[in-house]
Amino acid sequence: MQDGAGFTAADPEERTFYRELRPNSAEFVPEALAVSGLDRDRLIAEGAEPDLALSEFAGWVREVSAGAQPVMCSYPAS
Repeated sequence: MQDGAGFTAADPEERTFYRELRPNSAEFVPEALAVSGLDRDRLIAEGAEPDLALSEFAGWVREVSAGAQPVMCSYPAS
């Protein structure tokens, strides 16, 4: 699981949502962490709780979709 997530609304204002998540497990692959460039100790200390970040994301989606049907696209979607 990636520890950082960013989303952009597809509109001219390009409003964005970005949160770095607190790791939810003590298990990780050191090689994968090295590739991400993220600092695990900093994320443990400063990262957002996943439940809170998802709640904030849902509110952001409601705000930027302004009543329209939101569609999420991502790559890679793993």
